[in-house]
Amino acid sequence: MIGQYATINDKINLCCPRKDEKGRALTYRTQRLFSVAHEWFFSTREGVDQGPFLSRQVAELAIEIYIDSIDAQVKSHLQQVK
Repeated sequence: MIGQYATINDKINLCCPRKDEKGRALTYRTQRLFSVAHEWFFSTREGVDQGPFLSRQVAELAIEIYIDSIDAQVKSHLQQVK
């Protein structure tokens, strides 16, 4: 369990709407976790695959770390712009 979400995919798929989704219902977003030859990967919105990870659980943790790092970069940039 990742916070209030069953999996990190739920967190990704149900998080805040994107800029172009204002006023619209959230659209379905594909799974970002996938497995190839018993190794796990995730895809970013930019289409970059991250991995391999030894298990789905490790890949889910890596996604959470990745999202947190991107959020921190955005917040830092916004503070510098002020």
